[in-house]
Amino acid sequence: MLKNNLLKFLIMPVLSFLAHQAIAQNLQSIGDWKVQSGSNSVEAYTTAGTDTSFGVYCSGDQCLFYLHNSLLCHPGSNSPVLISGVNSTASVNLQCANVNGALFEILEPFSVVLNMIKSDGPIGFALPLQNGSFGVSRFSLNGAAVAIRGALERASDSKSKQTPVIPKTVPGTQKRQDIVI
Repeated sequence: MLKNNLLKFLIMPVLSFLAHQAIAQNLQSIGDWKVQSGSNSVEAYTTAGTDTSFGVYCSGDQCLFYLHNSLLCHPGSNSPVLISGVNSTASVNLQCANVNGALFEILEPFSVVLNMIKSDGPIGFALPLQNGSFGVSRFSLNGAAVAIRGALERASDSKSKQTPVIPKTVPGTQKRQDIVI
C-alpha cells in the first residue's frame, strides 16, 4: 500500500508536467496573438474582450480570415464591414458559413484583409447592426505577422495528418501555399 502511494506521489507530478507540456505545445502566445493547433486545423488569433476574436483559420491547404463576435449569424448571410488600420481603410464582405459544425463569419476578399494585417498598429472593424448603429471591434496587430506565419508553418507540417474541414463552397478562402506575410 505504501509502495503504491509512493509510486502515485512520484508519477502524478510527471504526468501533470507532460500534460502541461502537450498543452503548451498546442497553444503558443506571440505578442497579443495566439497560435493553436487542433486535430484538423491550425488557428492564429487575437481577442478583444471575452467574446470577440479575429484571426486566420487553416485546415488542409485552405485558410480563411474570420471575425467572431457575440452576435449569431445565419449561414449564407452577407454584410458589409469597414476595416480601418493605421494608414488605410477598406470595405470587405462578412459571410456567415458553417465550417465543421461551427459558425464562422468569414472576411473576404482574403487579400484585402491580409494587406491590412501587414501594417503596424491596431486594426478595427465596423459592422452595421439591425438597429441602424454600428458595432466596432478593435484588435492589436502586435505579433500578428509572426503568429500567422507560425500557423501557416504548422498547417504545412501537419497537412498530411489533417482531414480538411473547410468546404470548397466556403467563400473567402485562400490556398495556404499562396499566402505571403
